[in-house]
Amino acid sequence: MHCYKGDAYIVTVGGEIYRNPSSTSTGFLFNCAATTFCFTIFNDICYFGSSNFIRVNHISGTFLLDKALSGQAIMDLKVVGGILFVVSGPFGSTSPNSDNISTFDASTLALIEGPITLPSSSTNATVTFQNSIVPHPSENIVYITATSNDRLSILLYCVTFNLGGTGITIRSAVAVPTTNLIINNDPVGRFVQLRFTYRDGVIQFVFNDGATIFKLATIQVDEDDPTSLSLVSVTTLPSAFNGSYLPFASTPSGTFLFASTTQLRLALPANASQKYINPKPLNLPSDISCSLTAQTFVLSGLNVRLNYAAADLICNMPDINENTFQNATNNIFTATRKMLIHFDMIFRFNTTNIGGGTENIRLTASTTLSSLQDCVAINFASPNAGFGNALQLHGIMQVAAGTSLSVTYAFASGGSAYSITPVATSSSVSLRFLRYIS
Repeated sequence: MHCYKGDAYIVTVGGEIYRNPSSTSTGFLFNCAATTFCFTIFNDICYFGSSNFIRVNHISGTFLLDKALSGQAIMDLKVVGGILFVVSGPFGSTSPNSDNISTFDASTLALIEGPITLPSSSTNATVTFQNSIVPHPSENIVYITATSNDRLSILLYCVTFNLGGTGITIRSAVAVPTTNLIINNDPVGRFVQLRFTYRDGVIQFVFNDGATIFKLATIQVDEDDPTSLSLVSVTTLPSAFNGSYLPFASTPSGTFLFASTTQLRLALPANASQKYINPKPLNLPSDISCSLTAQTFVLSGLNVRLNYAAADLICNMPDINENTFQNATNNIFTATRKMLIHFDMIFRFNTTNIGGGTENIRLTASTTLSSLQDCVAINFASPNAGFGNALQLHGIMQVAAGTSLSVTYAFASGGSAYSITPVATSSSVSLRFLRYIS
């Protein structure tokens, strides 16, 4: 299905094209190529990809021309700036490295360049997904999905080209791992096209891994270098989506609509906006943070723990799918992705006057801060001298994915003989998200 000028166009397995079919009208337009695998519409011209040729019709149904590609199944085609991009492969072949890309003049179907092999990929109707093409909105780049030779991953290629359709270059590829690639949910026993979305520098697609498991892959496109791709996540969707067909509809906000033989299912986007995935600091908000309006600290050995009521927590870290502060544990905060944060803690405490000399006390974070790690000298021999002391951690730090942020205190020497007690007055802790780090 394609949307064009506000209308929905659908091509059936038998090569019939319909516009806006409904309960009151079939919307039948004309017959196109039999065994059509894919189609696209550009400037009122329909391009159809079949098992061994490309066919072109006016949107009214008038036949214009066709192009034979012997032994090639056309997996997908897109028109970019008057150039027709075609991804194809030997029909029914399981030969390695058999998928390829070619460019044609969109008006005459004259070959411009190709076929260029998509390395480590091959397509077969029974065990792999059908390739798909999505062009970059502003650069001479197209992104293409394929299945790896060993069937253990789905590949996403970045392909660059010159304005005239020459100079096709495979610039990069990212592999999305699979454990048991089975194409078992296609109702007509044909190729299943692995379509994907590109929005705000983020590519997403769904696939079934095994007999029923449905997964969502998210890939980041670097804004400074759109040929650079990195895998953000592969998320297993709830079991309610198992059994859905791979073709899906989606909205600009990131909602996915899936269908099975009996149900329609919606997968809503995460609370995070797509742009939060982009690590460029100027594209990220400055108000993603966690802080406490009132809290106390407790000690567990040499570890400083937070002790607060839920009502005192002010935190919007879940808006970008990150964790909040953790209560009553050594792990104050754990990042899901590598990030840069600004951390600030003021730790006020009293000491027990048990005699002795002057001792240096320091707070230390599990992740190195770029600036202040405070250290104070306490005289444990002088009466009342140890009351109302404060230590501070303050600065910018990197927190790796899955790494817990913790804070400990330490005496420079002989500290085991001394004792300190946290106090809540004027104590504080806050964490501000700055940006993700690739």
